[in-house]
Amino acid sequence: MKTDRLLKAISDSAAPLFRDRNLDRACHGLIRRLGEAAGVSRVYYFENGRGPRGGLFTSQRLEWVAPGISRQIDNPRMLHLPLSRIRFLADRMRRGPYHGLVCRMPPSIRAILGAQKILSLALVPVRVESEWHGFLGFDDCMAPRRWSKSELGILQAAAGILGGAIERRRIEERLRSVLECGIDSLDAGIFILNPECRVIWMNRAMERFFGVGRERVLGGDYRRFVRRGLRGVVANPAQFRRCVAQGRGGGGRVQTFRCEVLPGAGRQPRVLQYRCIPIRRGALAGGRIEQYTDVTAVERAHAALKGSEEKYRDLVERMNEGVCHSDERRVIRYANRCFYRMFGYASGELIGRTEESFLDAGGMRIYRREQRRRRRGEATRYEVRIRARSGEMVPVLVSAVPAVDKGGRFRGSYAVFTDLRAQKRLEVLKEEILRDASHELKAPAAKIRMGLDLVKRCRPEPLNDEERLGISMIESGVARIRKNVDSLIDFSAFDSGVVVLSRAAVDLGSLLANLAAEFSAVAARKGLALVVEPYAPGLRLSGDRDRLYHLFRNLLENAVNCSQAGSIRILARHSGREVVVSVADEGRGIESGYLERIFDRHFQRYPSEAGTGIGLTLCRKIAQLHGGRIWAESGGRGKGMTVHVALPVRASRR
Repeated sequence: MKTDRLLKAISDSAAPLFRDRNLDRACHGLIRRLGEAAGVSRVYYFENGRGPRGGLFTSQRLEWVAPGISRQIDNPRMLHLPLSRIRFLADRMRRGPYHGLVCRMPPSIRAILGAQKILSLALVPVRVESEWHGFLGFDDCMAPRRWSKSELGILQAAAGILGGAIERRRIEERLRSVLECGIDSLDAGIFILNPECRVIWMNRAMERFFGVGRERVLGGDYRRFVRRGLRGVVANPAQFRRCVAQGRGGGGRVQTFRCEVLPGAGRQPRVLQYRCIPIRRGALAGGRIEQYTDVTAVERAHAALKGSEEKYRDLVERMNEGVCHSDERRVIRYANRCFYRMFGYASGELIGRTEESFLDAGGMRIYRREQRRRRRGEATRYEVRIRARSGEMVPVLVSAVPAVDKGGRFRGSYAVFTDLRAQKRLEVLKEEILRDASHELKAPAAKIRMGLDLVKRCRPEPLNDEERLGISMIESGVARIRKNVDSLIDFSAFDSGVVVLSRAAVDLGSLLANLAAEFSAVAARKGLALVVEPYAPGLRLSGDRDRLYHLFRNLLENAVNCSQAGSIRILARHSGREVVVSVADEGRGIESGYLERIFDRHFQRYPSEAGTGIGLTLCRKIAQLHGGRIWAESGGRGKGMTVHVALPVRASRR
């Protein structure tokens, strides 16, 4: 039947609409499939707009025609067509889908449609962000047609899916614009590279640093730019290429080094600090951000401190970086003006105070470790947070060298402090954009779900097996998108440290029983036996029930997904002041060398696995927030795996 063909056309077109980066190509595939399935003469898509004087118009954007039917996509009358000229049709489309015979329409409409030999048509509005954005049209030029209510419902579902795809693309463009504006305003030079190592963005600071216009670089191969474009620009091109390659293959670690820029047309001599930041999430996962910070002043300070302090004091005082000298007892003996400004103190106020008085516990550990290295004669470089007068913890990069007397004995340190607040804002901006993108992706997924529900409700007859499979695959994909988005949002919250536990007494036996009931049907379908062995009743934990439920649900879901036969056992036992919950399966297992890495962010032992790769990372964070720990055991590949979670027990018993 025609409705079957229309449903299959929607099923075949839904995924490309949200996956293909070329939206016009995906939309054309949708209207082609709809036209062939419906057996109409012509299918087209019009998009509404507003003229310079505020008047509404509509223009034809896409078209498909059957063999022997004349095309109208190049008809100038179909561009910027005022809606006032087709008011009869526009008024009806604002209320919903419309279909009718041309011979029964007003003369003004018959004149427009008759010129195209249209006998009947159906028009379905496309809405984006709750506004009428355009419409899909279906023309019959060979014989008039009357569309059934169920057929119009299917066409309306197709229009809803199209509107969701357009809305998603619009959101992506807004987020990209915000990101580009934010990066363009930074003093640090920024390259953003996709996984294929092509430059998708370069800010103005990079133009100043290298004297190269970004129009020559955008879209090009970054490796070629490093190999050829920087010839005669950097003083150490071989070292530059080598360090960039190390950054690209750094295994996800942040890579840093320094390069010297030679003077030339449109550029000043500089010393830049290169930093490679891998992108681990989102559409650019696998790409990286390359950051170049002008540290010329810092390098000059290092050279100046090797000479006489009095000779170079004026230079140090005028620097844009903070400089500090402390003695062997870590007491501050000198700080320049920038250092005082950086932390909000009055000149001379810090003399005689110890450096440790400005650090928190974590910073204290880092400082003492680096101090021991300087006592051995090593230069050190590290990041730490220093408490300003206002109480703000200011992130800084500390570059320090030991001060020694003529006998080589350690007498203190000279340190240069680089304010990292701008750099941290860039990292926060990246995290905010990822979180916003995660939230915004939920809306198109919901529209797909609504469209599928509408398709199933409007279907007059039961779906066949192929149709049920197609719709089931789409529903499964939408559910996976929502689950992955929720995981990304949870992970972002944990990563930023804003999660606060809602502690209460938790009956662990009841919680595990509820989980087992939830997964019993799924386990039964896969032929798995689900066995729960609760510990002594009445023993309670103090924790956040929702977070603990999320933790054990992730473990049980992983066990079900990784098992094809056998049983899954949930065991809880009392061990000293802890309760240890174990989830054991007889699935594919894992080699011992990977047991620690499975809790790392985005690690997946088997590339075919679905999901974001952060489920076990979230489990570890939840366990740690409760003061617990998590670990895994496995006999090897094909021998199953057991994940243990140890949580502290609440002292009181009921």
